[in-house]
Amino acid sequence: MKIEETMPTYREFLFYVKENILQYMPPSYRDHKVKLIQNVKDNDQKMEGITIQEGKKTVEMCPAVYLETYYVQFLSGRDIDDVMHGIAAEYLQAVQFQERLPLPNLLDFGVAKSRIQYRILNQRMNRDRLRDAVYHPVEDLAKVYMITGQRVHGFEYAAVIRKDILQEWGITEHELEQVAERNMKRNFHPVLIAGSEERQELTPKQRHQKNLLTREKDVCREMLFVLTNEERSLGATAILLPDMAMQIHKRIGDDYYILPVSLDEVLIAPKRFSTTPKKLGAMLREANQSIPREVILSDCVYEFTRENPQIRRVPESMLQKEKDGRNER
Repeated sequence: MKIEETMPTYREFLFYVKENILQYMPPSYRDHKVKLIQNVKDNDQKMEGITIQEGKKTVEMCPAVYLETYYVQFLSGRDIDDVMHGIAAEYLQAVQFQERLPLPNLLDFGVAKSRIQYRILNQRMNRDRLRDAVYHPVEDLAKVYMITGQRVHGFEYAAVIRKDILQEWGITEHELEQVAERNMKRNFHPVLIAGSEERQELTPKQRHQKNLLTREKDVCREMLFVLTNEERSLGATAILLPDMAMQIHKRIGDDYYILPVSLDEVLIAPKRFSTTPKKLGAMLREANQSIPREVILSDCVYEFTRENPQIRRVPESMLQKEKDGRNER
């Protein structure tokens, strides 16, 4: 029976694409091999898709197209031929991107060095992704070292640096951290924006212009601030930058709570204006229910004080089971 006459499971859809996609590719792909793959993304979200092996290339060297969105489109009534043409077009676009910006040889430290940065992730939510990865704990969060690439037409690659790669390079974790910090200083542009300003959906240029971190002025008395980067993409990492927490304290003139609302940004709430940590934690968990799992950073609130200048979880903001898990560790 034809797939368009049935209601296939996701697994059946995957195998259909695997067996038929070459019919929608250019003739030069006819002898290639199609492989089903599963990759672990942020917050251990497992994404399944296809890759097309050419010659002696390994699966890791080939682009991938993930298929869940196409499956949903098919179930919603999109014609299967149209779906298959869409998958083929996305794959060819990914191939063109890779040809323009080939993946660096990760085993060559000289090549990879300029691309080393770090990102913030939640340890508990990324157990699979962080297995064998090089990272430094920050409470229940993680400062994860990555090889990153340039974004072109919506495509970007990023690979977690594993411990075996570090050994191959012959460098220590301390040396890796030094390289990453230099690259972050050059490539990552943090911004602290008054909450009332950020509600206007600012452009990167506008965020740069309104960035309180670069202004020489008196203490800002806003009730809420947004910490991110100019692109507002994976901007929550800004809280891990050297001296950033103290810079914020100086700019807002108060101890503060940190609300990790997503991987893209955190909210900074001066304590002089804030409600109780318990209420803030409840608000954060409710907000997390309305966003995709892959962008969630944490369910609890953190704080920074001048007296104890470190980022720390606030126990009053946590559910009892989270407190119990913290005590077990």
